[in-house]
Amino acid sequence: MSIPPEIQRIIEQINTELDELDLMEARGLNSLRRIMSLFPENAILTRYFGILNSIQLFTRNARNEIQLLTELVSQPNAPFEVVQECGEDLGTLQGKTIELKEQITGILNFLENLP
Repeated sequence: MSIPPEIQRIIEQINTELDELDLMEARGLNSLRRIMSLFPENAILTRYFGILNSIQLFTRNARNEIQLLTELVSQPNAPFEVVQECGEDLGTLQGKTIELKEQITGILNFLENLP
């Protein structure tokens, strides 16, 4: 069975968001490393470093989850319930991705406004 167009569209949107998250996370980690070399004991910077590393792990896991869900929904004669559940899981993943993008934007804004 082919992937329903609605699910394929959601997968493409999530992958785009994950690509953007990867770029933002890399930019943030590069800035943080530079700043943390000057202030290695700064608790806020350490916290942001942890958050960005967690986001990096999230994007990797999200891509694995998308692959698994794609395989489930692509199975021949996949029951409607499986397709529906995959769609719901993808919707949840998309929401989390958007939340993290907002969070990383705040971190990047903080880092860019440092003197």
